[in-house]
Amino acid sequence: MKSCFFACALAFAAWPCCAAQGGPGQAGGFDIPAALRSEALFQEWNQGRTAFGRAPKDMLPFAMPDTLPRFHVLPRGLPVPDMQPKAAGEVVARLDLGKDMDKYLITDLVFRTRGGKAFHIAANRVGNCADGSSSCGEENKYYIIFTTDQGEMYSANAYQIANYSVFKSGKKDIAFDKGAAAYTVRLRLTGMDAAAVRDGSLEISFGRQVLFTATINQIIAALTKEGVPARLDKDYMAFLGRDLLQTPGQDCYFGKTASLNMIPADSQDAGGITTLALSGITAAGVVYAPFKGYAFRQIPGRAVEIYKLN
Repeated sequence: MKSCFFACALAFAAWPCCAAQGGPGQAGGFDIPAALRSEALFQEWNQGRTAFGRAPKDMLPFAMPDTLPRFHVLPRGLPVPDMQPKAAGEVVARLDLGKDMDKYLITDLVFRTRGGKAFHIAANRVGNCADGSSSCGEENKYYIIFTTDQGEMYSANAYQIANYSVFKSGKKDIAFDKGAAAYTVRLRLTGMDAAAVRDGSLEISFGRQVLFTATINQIIAALTKEGVPARLDKDYMAFLGRDLLQTPGQDCYFGKTASLNMIPADSQDAGGITTLALSGITAAGVVYAPFKGYAFRQIPGRAVEIYKLN
């Protein structure tokens, strides 16, 4: 019951880290472009694998075209660049690698402490387990995040602070005002199905006094407003964010990688969330299976663009 509860019902927070990974590995194999007829083209296609060092367990072997008869490997989920000579068409979305990075953390949903400090409220999913592995249940990876304009950040594991009837009683004490008494953060739920979780509320109290409440739906709405609109086969909101990890004490911190996250504009369509590793988006442009007819390219140090293929 615990696993179903947070792995499904809190899927709203999965977008900034690891939801449905884009790429041909989803079908269990690789669709090799017919245009890969030279070593130079193959090396451009295969450049992403160098960052992985030794081949991980999920790397699949495949045979190159007859001009390159030896075997190579690529990790599951890596994007396959479209090597066909298609012209780039209209740019449908552009995300600035500076101002749009981690923008989702600074929502207009704000909690103010008794000392006057303002914390923006957001949510995210971390990429690891508290013990550093990746084998724990999904319910342990969702976080509510509190961030000031100055970059001060606190977090609370959603399952740790969840409260539901007599089955679950959780909380986390956070000293938002350094040197002063801590505030208590809870997630109040009326049920354990997805709809009930979305209607649940975040509660922040000081002693017996409740100072702030916001529903999960309000948090989702606040997050959505921080995205960049992108109209592909359907309307999306695009987000750039550094990937988050968690410590053994269940606090969040930024990892060394970043992702582009494509979230359906319809907040009820959480199952369609796609996370793309920023390191896999090249200046030449790449295509992903979930976004047919469109490509992604990175202008190094400046922006990520999504554009139509003519």
